[in-house]
Amino acid sequence: MSKQKGELLIKNESVERIFDWYLNSQFVVNRKYQRKLVWKLDEKQLLINSIANDYPIPLFLLAKNNENYEIIDGMQRLEAIFSFIGGRYPITVDGAKGYFDLATMAKTKEMLDGGKIEQKKPILDRGICVSISSYQLPLSISIAPSKYIEEVFRRINSTGRRLSDQDLRQAGVIGDFSNLVRHLACFVRRDSS
Repeated sequence: MSKQKGELLIKNESVERIFDWYLNSQFVVNRKYQRKLVWKLDEKQLLINSIANDYPIPLFLLAKNNENYEIIDGMQRLEAIFSFIGGRYPITVDGAKGYFDLATMAKTKEMLDGGKIEQKKPILDRGICVSISSYQLPLSISIAPSKYIEEVFRRINSTGRRLSDQDLRQAGVIGDFSNLVRHLACFVRRDSS
């Protein structure tokens, strides 16, 4: 990529490291890009459950500006992660419901010991909390002029389509009947995909 357009870094960082960035106020929310927080509790819990179960989650798009990171895409997900670690809600993993164990990460343990944060109960198993804190979040970090970042934001939010309810129901269903339905649908639509 030319310097006019900018640089693009693709990397992973642990939840613990990203939480440290958050505590150090390294995230910038630009209202040009970000809507208000709209995720419901069940959406947040499902994201954290996905992390706890080591499922992949979507890439976070950030723009680096000095030592700060402007959030281009992923604010709802970041807020879900930070508020879970901060004890705002519990999750259920393998039938056990609980809050993040604040003794799992160095910074949260320090905050707990200093009385800056309170441990809510019941507490999730430490192994689950270690899995969450060490989970590698996928990051795409642009180092580019603001016009380039604005164009990236415009493009990611103006293209593509959401899966329909039918697409979601159909995903992962295999068998003779479902294959026949797909084959017939392709024939009727004259679609070779």
